[in-house]
Amino acid sequence: MEILRVIGIGIIGAITVTMLKTSKSEVAIVVSIATGIVIILSVMSIFGDTLENIESIIEKTHIEQGLYSGIIKIVGIGYIVEYSSSICDDFDCKSISAKIKFAGKVTIFALSLPIFNSVINVICEIIY
Repeated sequence: MEILRVIGIGIIGAITVTMLKTSKSEVAIVVSIATGIVIILSVMSIFGDTLENIESIIEKTHIEQGLYSGIIKIVGIGYIVEYSSSICDDFDCKSISAKIKFAGKVTIFALSLPIFNSVINVICEIIY
């Protein structure tokens, strides 16, 4: 299972960062970022399989390609914002973390409007 490897990498990275924080804080930061990058790269293969499954669903339901790409962008932005915010939290920059989350929410809202509009159009077609 891929998740067990990711958990192992995370735990080893966290232990290493904790041990280095007091004596070599600058190295601890680098280890923390490197651990995050390794975890992200490990999960990318799972994400590729998920995209293939979503494309299969799109073909079966005949959803517009623009809506599909919008949904993928929204999910991607959510993950990137959460990860970036967590990095800022790790560096005790709560204010910057909050602003990243706010920017992510505004962006997701803006990207979701066309999807919402399409849903409303479908509902109106069904009703009328």
